[in-house]
Amino acid sequence: MYLPQINESRIVSETGRWHKVSGCFQAKEAYQFLTIGNFFSDQQTSYIEVDRRGRGAYYFIDDVLVTETNLTNYPLFSLRDTILCPARSIDLSLPDDSQTQYRWQDGSTAPTYTIRQAGLYSVTATSGLCTLTDSFRVAQEVTLRLPADTTLCRGIPFAITPTSAPNTTLLWSNGFQGSTLSVAESGLYWVRSESAACRQADSIRIRVVDCPGNIPNVFTPNSDGVNETFFIEGISLLPWRLEVFNRWGGRVYRSEAYRNEWTGDDLPAGTYYYVLSSAQIDRQYKGWVQLIR
Repeated sequence: MYLPQINESRIVSETGRWHKVSGCFQAKEAYQFLTIGNFFSDQQTSYIEVDRRGRGAYYFIDDVLVTETNLTNYPLFSLRDTILCPARSIDLSLPDDSQTQYRWQDGSTAPTYTIRQAGLYSVTATSGLCTLTDSFRVAQEVTLRLPADTTLCRGIPFAITPTSAPNTTLLWSNGFQGSTLSVAESGLYWVRSESAACRQADSIRIRVVDCPGNIPNVFTPNSDGVNETFFIEGISLLPWRLEVFNRWGGRVYRSEAYRNEWTGDDLPAGTYYYVLSSAQIDRQYKGWVQLIR
């Protein structure tokens, strides 16, 4: 069985009018003859019944024209699925000649096309009677991004986990290769990614500070010069917010940047409850302190 190079799948049933059948093929050798007909078996042939007395098909040929075109030799046919890197574009350039007309999926007709977002793209090229259409899909590479600059408490490791495309090799500034880097020191850390299509980089600055250490559970503001204030170690480098509550939940003290100055004011002796927090780090301390006079 022969395989037709140009196949017309429509069933032509109208009478009194001509139907144009055209297409393109690439000659494998120096052909001398052109054969027109049905190359499929009865089981493979679609049909509609117009005469119950039998089946048949009739061909009336008005004109046959074979012309040479270089359209099938264009290097960008077929176009391939590809990846679009973040903050990049893809410039496509098809051969520009006066005999070929192009039409992209958005209706533009230039031989060049710039892709700036993911999607399904197609282009139709027409040269004489020959028309070729090709389509391809563009996927967006995941943007490599590190968390925002971060302040940490000393002695508490922090895991830097970037967003990245699956199966991407990550190289960190200290030579480590892996999806997550654990850090505990101040510094500027960067990471590079190299996927099959894109190279990206991002950085994060880590600041490590001394955080509250020993938080006392008792202080004695009795004017003897010893232990006069609610003194918390390690709060000098960041503004720490302090709120103090009595046993009924009423707030008796508040400071947005506590500097170890609370003396208990005129409050009676007793047990009070505090919340110590900082907006710059994800850290909060809760507890109680006894005021003794």
